[in-house]
Amino acid sequence: MARRPWILPVLATLLLLVGPEIVLRIAGWPPDPVSERMAWDPDTLWTVPSRGSVHLTPFEQNEYGLRGQVLGRKQEGERRIACLGDSSVFGVGVPDDATFCARLAAAFPGTRAVNAGVPGYSTEEVLRQFPLRVAPARPDLVVVATLWSDNNMDTFVDAEVFAELERERAGPRALVEPLVRRSATVRAAARLAGVPDTRLVRWGTVGQGQGTGRRRVPIATYAENLHRLAGLSAGVGAEVVFLVLANEEDLRTDVRAWAWDPYREVMRAEARRLGTPVVETPEAFRAAGGARDLLIDAMHPSRRGHEVIARALEEALRARGWDRGGRVMGQEGPAPPVPRDPWQEPAPPGVNHPAVAGVVLQAPALRHPVRIEAVDPATGAVLDRVDLPGPAAFALDVPPQRVLLRARSRSLSPPEVVLGGDPVDAGAAWGLRVDLLAARVSRPGGGTP
Repeated sequence: MARRPWILPVLATLLLLVGPEIVLRIAGWPPDPVSERMAWDPDTLWTVPSRGSVHLTPFEQNEYGLRGQVLGRKQEGERRIACLGDSSVFGVGVPDDATFCARLAAAFPGTRAVNAGVPGYSTEEVLRQFPLRVAPARPDLVVVATLWSDNNMDTFVDAEVFAELERERAGPRALVEPLVRRSATVRAAARLAGVPDTRLVRWGTVGQGQGTGRRRVPIATYAENLHRLAGLSAGVGAEVVFLVLANEEDLRTDVRAWAWDPYREVMRAEARRLGTPVVETPEAFRAAGGARDLLIDAMHPSRRGHEVIARALEEALRARGWDRGGRVMGQEGPAPPVPRDPWQEPAPPGVNHPAVAGVVLQAPALRHPVRIEAVDPATGAVLDRVDLPGPAAFALDVPPQRVLLRARSRSLSPPEVVLGGDPVDAGAAWGLRVDLLAARVSRPGGGTP
């Protein structure tokens, strides 16, 4: 048998190249740290994967990379309804044909659904998604339901992430990143070289660990983005309706201000500007009895919830005669003023504005629910309180007076702390940022209230 002296060097080389890859993957360090089975997308940061499930929700993907059956070539007389938004539009927890988008299309003969919902999408992602995956489907009507992700107070701001992405596209990172997403070894080497994972999608938590409590999309940008989406829709011959989605707080009996209220105001104002309907899911849910079975968790509609939403949209379209070929939108009016955001900046008091508003910043050690209280410094009486599951926006409704802010949580030591030490002026204390672990209260850009 002839000797083959090259075999050992080849095997050694293969072991050197493949060995670390195998070890890293067995150790649970994959090449692409994608969570929730979302897929990287160089244009929108992430999108739904080509197969599998999202949040344990199996789904079928069509030729546009969206949820739903293959649509094929649009036939003469066929109409299509596209629905834009995040996981509530995608339909977490319900089958393909049970989403409100699919149900709405089924209510009109000869109409098909284009479910463009992607978990975590804000208007910034949708603006980039539209020309790539929605416009080619040639929708006749667009339902814009994008709000939850925009108003989120998260660890990143969408515009800043996209700006960083554009800078990276012009640098060496653009050459390395495709390899990083395919090789655990290259990813490990990149990390050792100081290259972070921020471009590798962690659904909804890009830049995690640097808690800022800033809106993902500032309210003025949100207003502009809604109008741009209407313009993109008009560019493909589609009309627009707006959909205000609901969460569990909308089913509560007590009335208080919430951090998403100003964003809902903006959506309603944009609908008035375009002369188009805005369908109110909170009202539809309350009319349906306000039952808990309308939601599968704090905010995602259940199968019945999707049915109620579809019915409300159908009624709004029929009222405008869309089923008979009528126009949904009216003549465009002037741009409305953008409301101030009391959770982010000092703002004059107004209707539905809270007396004290802000956000509890992220903290790795904060693992238990938090109660924020407004306390009368003279009597010690609790004037208002709000319970939060963790870092989140909060609002307190109290008379216009000086109040102490107090926090209670099992994560704190001691479990009850006075925040900031000094009272704040209720009625003028907006945009507060609360660092629970340091028991500190500040305003955006620094400074104490």
